[in-house]
Amino acid sequence: MIAGKELGPLEGMKWPMSGTFKEVVPQHMLVFTGGTLDNVDRANDAYIEHAVTMEFEGLGGKTRINLHPVVTKFEGPKSSSVLQGMTAGWNQQLDKMAAELFRQQSVRV
Repeated sequence: MIAGKELGPLEGMKWPMSGTFKEVVPQHMLVFTGGTLDNVDRANDAYIEHAVTMEFEGLGGKTRINLHPVVTKFEGPKSSSVLQGMTAGWNQQLDKMAAELFRQQSVRV
């Protein structure tokens, strides 16, 4: 992940992430775990793991995404600042996804 301008002084910072899909129900739900890569210097940086459930709800041509992230582990002196930026980070990722889906739909028309 690369932090966007909404994260102020953190803009441009990179957080390498990994993840595993645990459950996929097409058009209804994704469940996955993820976190910062394990090669992070935990004594000087931030290490975070989370579990996420994304539920998709059809609304007559639109889709509502209900996002349920749960932080399961956090370590390191920068963890609290990273946790504070998670809402903005998720919003950025969802905005990027919406823009890409819109772009793909425009290409098909």
